[in-house]
Amino acid sequence: MNLFKKKKTGIAFGGGATRGLAHIGAIKVFEEYDIKFDLVAGNSAGSIVGALYAAGFTAQKLYDIAKNLSAADILGLNLKRKGLFKSDKLEELLRKHLDEKTFADLEIPFRCVAVNLRDGELVEFYEGPVVRAVRASCSVPGVFSPTPIDDHLFVDGGILNSVPSDVVQGMGATFTVAINLNSDRGQLSEPKTGFDVMWSALKIAWNENTIQKLQNVDVVIAPDLKDYTYYDLKHIDKMVELGEKATRAQLPALLKGFKK
Repeated sequence: MNLFKKKKTGIAFGGGATRGLAHIGAIKVFEEYDIKFDLVAGNSAGSIVGALYAAGFTAQKLYDIAKNLSAADILGLNLKRKGLFKSDKLEELLRKHLDEKTFADLEIPFRCVAVNLRDGELVEFYEGPVVRAVRASCSVPGVFSPTPIDDHLFVDGGILNSVPSDVVQGMGATFTVAINLNSDRGQLSEPKTGFDVMWSALKIAWNENTIQKLQNVDVVIAPDLKDYTYYDLKHIDKMVELGEKATRAQLPALLKGFKK
């Protein structure tokens, strides 16, 4: 039995590459307290989790997928060099779990965001095939080649909207929860590689475009991920744990917002 009043509640899953594993911990807590959302939005890693969550995947199912994940499942050799890697392997991985689902097939209304390189505009995907839209949202500039859709090229929506809380509000959410994976701006240790420098710079941009939007959110969940990089698949359990911990810290506000 759902103990909470049905209302227009929305969740925005923020981007953060492999830090997105922390979202699983948040969903675990939502399930424990029977917190169910009416609307879902996501960017980048948050678009992957958001799409699967909207399709009915549980925290355990998401964890099982993550636990068996390797870099080889995601990264494809890129000979055209519009990015270090192609994102077609990511699309193949997503298709294993979402098949040919369209947005209309999902159990919960869902949108994800990406930036169109042709005109620099943020685009909200809400119809058509889910997998290609999520791939577009995950196409981190420099890491993955842009994702082609029709005559356009799309990259990670985090350039303009890392935690799309305003998107879920635009869908009609009157009580909004957002998960920000990049709140540790300026707290990373000294970068050791060029890859670290790139991710640190992206994090600054992601966090900067998030600050103002989060002021209009009812509950912000911000896991303490400063000790973890954006390409770390070795510490899945710890990042899930930190997502769970940050969500439990916000339980009073969450339960108050869902209370009858």
